[in-house]
Order: sequence, then structure tokens, then C-alpha cells
Amino acid sequence: MIVLDTHIWHWWTNQILGKLSAPIIELIEQADDVAVSAISCFEMSWLVRHDRIDLGCRFDQWLEEVEASQCVRFLPVTPRIASLAPHCPNIIKIHKIA
Repeated sequence: MIVLDTHIWHWWTNQILGKLSAPIIELIEQADDVAVSAISCFEMSWLVRHDRIDLGCRFDQWLEEVEASQCVRFLPVTPRIASLAPHCPNIIKIHKIA
């Protein structure tokens, strides 16, 4: 399983040119399972609402299309995950190693 952060999810799902290298796209597409934290839905909605990104349609419409495509699995943010998140060590983000 590969878990994408919000920006990687946006760039990959919307095929934003120049943001992800070919090897990273291949890594994502060859993964057995691609997942996104449910909190990324909040972040994407916020980015759209504040004109930071343009999806070409309303966010709810875009999300319905993503859900219907089944290209990603949404992982819940449980109370345990939320409480442990601030204590995680720094993680190298996939787009920084591309």
C-alpha cells in the first residue's frame, strides 16, 4: 500500500503536469493499493474554497467522481491516529525525493 499526502493525491488524480516525475507516477500506479487519509478531503475542500487550486468543477462533484473511480481508498482518521500524529518523526515526502 502507498499512502499519498494531499498534494500528491491532487497532482496524481488530476494529472497536473510537471509536479510528479515519471518514476513516482509509476510507483503509485504499480502499488497494490493507493490510499489517502480522509482528512485530505477536508484539505482539498479548503484549498478549493480559498482559490488555492482549481479542479474545474465544484469540490463535491470532483469528490464524487474520485470515489466512483475507486482509484484510491480513503483511510479514516481515528482518535488514536489523531492523537499519535503530532509525535511521528519527520517523514520524507515522496515529492521531495522525485
